[in-house]
Amino acid sequence: MSGAGGQGGSARAEESKPLDLPQLRAVIDRLPRSVFAGLLDVDGVLIDVNRAALDAIDARPEDVLGQPFETTPWWRFSEVSRRQLRAAIRDGRDGKRSRFEAAMQDRDGRVLLLDFSLEPLYGASGEVEYLVPAASDLTERRVAEQRIEYLATHDEITGLPNRHLLQARLAEAMEQAGADQVVIVLLIDLDRFNLINLSLGHGAGDTVLCEATHRLMDWAGDRGRVARVGGDEFAVLLDGDVDAAAAATAVAEVLGRAITVEGQEIHLTCSIGCARHTAAGNTDDGLLLKKASAALHGAKARGGNMAEVYRRGPDDRDPERLALESALHHAIERDELFLCYQPQVDLASGRIVGAEALMRWRRPGHGVVPPDRFIPIAEQTGRIVPMGAWALETALATTRGWLAGEPRLAQISVNISAREFLRPDFVRRVETMLHAADVAPQRLTLELTESMLMDDAEGAVRTLAALKALGVRLALDDFGTGYSSLSYLRRFPLDVIKIDRSFVRDIAVDASTAAIVDATIRMAHSLNLDVVAEGVETEAQLAELAARGCDQAQGYLFSAPVPAEDLAALLRSDPPWAVAPARSGPER
Repeated sequence: MSGAGGQGGSARAEESKPLDLPQLRAVIDRLPRSVFAGLLDVDGVLIDVNRAALDAIDARPEDVLGQPFETTPWWRFSEVSRRQLRAAIRDGRDGKRSRFEAAMQDRDGRVLLLDFSLEPLYGASGEVEYLVPAASDLTERRVAEQRIEYLATHDEITGLPNRHLLQARLAEAMEQAGADQVVIVLLIDLDRFNLINLSLGHGAGDTVLCEATHRLMDWAGDRGRVARVGGDEFAVLLDGDVDAAAAATAVAEVLGRAITVEGQEIHLTCSIGCARHTAAGNTDDGLLLKKASAALHGAKARGGNMAEVYRRGPDDRDPERLALESALHHAIERDELFLCYQPQVDLASGRIVGAEALMRWRRPGHGVVPPDRFIPIAEQTGRIVPMGAWALETALATTRGWLAGEPRLAQISVNISAREFLRPDFVRRVETMLHAADVAPQRLTLELTESMLMDDAEGAVRTLAALKALGVRLALDDFGTGYSSLSYLRRFPLDVIKIDRSFVRDIAVDASTAAIVDATIRMAHSLNLDVVAEGVETEAQLAELAARGCDQAQGYLFSAPVPAEDLAALLRSDPPWAVAPARSGPER
């Protein structure tokens, strides 16, 4: 609904006649019980109201008449609705009609959703003399709409998400999965389930489905999500490092326990197909379900009552691969690439001091392609070189304005691929882009991976030294996932190390992980390196990092990667993040 005043003025006759107030009151009181109607003076005082409205709150006329309308019991439930009413009364005095949805509570405690309107009523003088409030009950219609929406995404018998909602949640899980995370889908088919329907009836079959639902949900707990995707077929979506075969065995055991229906003991068996998604794999949720379905078909073909894990054969090529390669080749010229920025927060002040630029690809007809889908292809085909150059040039050019306007935003970080780094003209290209964008080299941090540097350590030292000579800052990305050698940290002229999200994830729950992070921070500080933690998602993780002296952090706790204009708005709002624990890292 639009807010107050959104409907314009009320029509007036050329020659107004005096209002017949008794007749108007009689009309108001005869309106149907589903309708609220009344009469206010221009100051919002209630002059009259219909009997249905009084009955709804168990009130007498003398309880409410002569009172400001907004103070009457109809408006006590919602402060939001009261504010809308006050605005509507002001607009009504100016001849404007208002309409909005209002929440009220009846005498039985039920919350009603009303389609409320306030209409100006003109007198003989041509001025507004009264205001006419009216409302009809939307509650039943809204409940019906919500029921329709629910049934569009849920199974009516079990209450579980259906295939449509499963695919949405699967796509979300695959999009959010980090480099070290695995998403597993189990498709579970109840063997010979139709025999239960035929012998005991569909009511018994529904009972078995509901019992299977309860068992699967109890087993999955917080680590997984359960859906019903067919007549006798369920799906379980699992996040994290889970052994698919072991999970399938556990599901078969849970469902295999006896179920008693109408005095008869039933022992279920099931066929299960499993498929895994990793960061290097295809991020098409439909393809992952097809793989699980293929594995399920294989299990059933071998007699059922067993599980099969999808295994990709040497000739089993990803059907999307060639299409993606071709589309990616034209992504720059077709203006399909864009950058998002994830803020980096200083843990001493709680302020945003930097941002990491992250490449995204909006493929026409397919939406945004997850980076773990197209970046590996770009690297393998060599397209990462022009794409990386575009990203660096765009990050410098796009952020020039708000880098200059926000002196506390010291850094913009850009990831560099191995193919770019190994090019003999890489340093010159960086220098040219900095000059063209008029960005001070000290503002730019280039992020490199451990494996990139170790593939050619001697060459890496020369390139890093040349970049340092320009004034560019250098960060070692995903620290802890590769060589993590103290000797090469001393050898390479680095400024920053970034602790990988896999360590951050468990820092608040695993003592050994916390000890590794603590040692990493102390080692980095002893070498005069700053430390940035990636993937911070909880207050507990933030507190542990701050207590250990970590310098900066980024992650969804602060902000998802956002467009440049949204980051600029975030900077203007200047939100300080509270980081309570005092720094305990070594002095530098």
